[in-house]
Amino acid sequence: MSLQQEKKAKAILDKVTKVDDNTWVLPSKSDETKTHTVQIIKGEYDCDCLGFQHTLNCYHVIAIKMIKGDKYE
Repeated sequence: MSLQQEKKAKAILDKVTKVDDNTWVLPSKSDETKTHTVQIIKGEYDCDCLGFQHTLNCYHVIAIKMIKGDKYE
């Protein structure tokens, strides 16, 4: 996790919408018209953003881990 990812995650914490116990919708920082969905599937975090698809980590997942009190490295 980079310091930049952590800053982006903190910046969107108050904009997170919880759908259910395993699904959240978060805004995109790069495009205000878009949102991204973070889910916990079989105990693993997943996000539909391009960053997660390339690195298996993103600030959206980090934000949800912060909310849940999970470790985010």
